[in-house]
Amino acid sequence: MSTGSIAAAEKAKYEKAYSRLRYRSKSPHWRCKDRILEEMRLLNVQKYANFGCGSGLLDRHLLQKAEGILIDHVQVLWPDVKEHPNLVKFIEASLFEDYEQFSVNFGVSTDVMEHIPTDLVDEVLKRIAERAENVFFQISLNKSGDRDEEKYGGHLHLTVETPEWWSERLRQWFGKLSNETIDVQKPEAPWQPEKKWYLVTALQSKAS
Repeated sequence: MSTGSIAAAEKAKYEKAYSRLRYRSKSPHWRCKDRILEEMRLLNVQKYANFGCGSGLLDRHLLQKAEGILIDHVQVLWPDVKEHPNLVKFIEASLFEDYEQFSVNFGVSTDVMEHIPTDLVDEVLKRIAERAENVFFQISLNKSGDRDEEKYGGHLHLTVETPEWWSERLRQWFGKLSNETIDVQKPEAPWQPEKKWYLVTALQSKAS
């Protein structure tokens, strides 16, 4: 299957997902919002990019501090984000394919990379590194829901790997990885699995 066909199939899947208010209204950003804001302060960020912004829940906070370029393959921004004066532009594009070139000194990608097909991960990271000098990543290490096939027509988490695996790929495109941590969410009930996320700031792009 061509990259374009994969991108079209994934877009259809997420159009179904975002049609559900519950999906559109939830975001993992609460795990990392304060850390991202501190990184932006330390790097004196004036303009950032969000690679895979979803409905823009994280951007409600980040746009208070800097101008933003938001990228996603579906346009489902909440109205207050879409109309925010610090929103430079929204780019409707798949991260799998080439998209508009720009340059910022900081980017974010929260709970996005696990949604990328494994054989496209390196290309997606390359494109991100070409556009952002430093990038904060939060990557889920968890399998997606058992009912994804039924609800969306396919699994949402396509690349579920270890922190070491992700670190190896990030080092191909960034000179330094900072503050590598594992965030653990204990199960709310005994039968539920423990969930984990890999958080890392990738510095000094080798491609931008």
